[in-house]
Amino acid sequence: MKSDKGNQYKLYLHLGGNCVYVVNDQLVTYNIDVSVHNCPFKSFNFLLDLYNHKLMRPIFPEVLHRYFESNIPAYSGITCLSGVQEFYGKGYCFDAVLDFIKEGDKSFVLLSELKLVKQRLIEQKIDEQVILTPREAFFTFGNICTNGRPHYFWFLPEINLATLKEDVINSGIFMDMKKIHSEGNLNSEYFLLDYVEYIKEQIRSKRLLPEELFDLSGGFILSILADLPPVESFIKNMIMELVKNRQMPITQRIIYYSFLNIIPNVNLRPFVIEFLEEERSNIELIRTQYQKKF
Repeated sequence: MKSDKGNQYKLYLHLGGNCVYVVNDQLVTYNIDVSVHNCPFKSFNFLLDLYNHKLMRPIFPEVLHRYFESNIPAYSGITCLSGVQEFYGKGYCFDAVLDFIKEGDKSFVLLSELKLVKQRLIEQKIDEQVILTPREAFFTFGNICTNGRPHYFWFLPEINLATLKEDVINSGIFMDMKKIHSEGNLNSEYFLLDYVEYIKEQIRSKRLLPEELFDLSGGFILSILADLPPVESFIKNMIMELVKNRQMPITQRIIYYSFLNIIPNVNLRPFVIEFLEEERSNIELIRTQYQKKF
């Protein structure tokens, strides 16, 4: 799954069940059994910044334009791209500043001033910058948006891909969110549902590979879409890779295990549960050795 150019995981942010933050293939933080509030607002606002850049807008599919045409940002008081600043002493807040740069006739997204923030006071600065192509940025921020609302999908009786968006909208938890949100916030909530639908169709039509999506903070959205044959094949290949390649870089192994660990919570796959049971001792060993306290 590693590309020929640059880092495989330029920015991999997963928060839900486990917290795994990776920047340029370097493990920034890894915590297990994490239950923390998360939200999609800042990632949505980053997408709005992309949409308002004339050289970035072409990457947006027509079906998603309506969420950005009004140019209304989501609640700006949320300063975390992933996590929140305070949640019973831990929020797993990952923050960054977005800018645009040009190299020749090409434009890129630059993420700088990367840091972990705890209780508004303690910062761990990350001495890295992340450079993304427009396509990488669109999928990364779209995926992080989806990561921000896992409970919409965790509490469905089952994942029905044919009625997924309708099932979420009609759920009590989504109805409760509608009552308290402003227009900009609601745009971000509805966007992530249409984004999931868009990704579903892109994978079905083979215009987007699960491997590409996964590397761009796409673990959670693929767990939702695990019923799709290309995604199921991707998951099975991942398991085979974990079994056969015991020399796999530890950061990649942590990312894989953390992804597989959330699938049973979202989309019951017996072969995943069986593998996780077989690998329990290896998983626990990695957790013991590599867990990084936030």
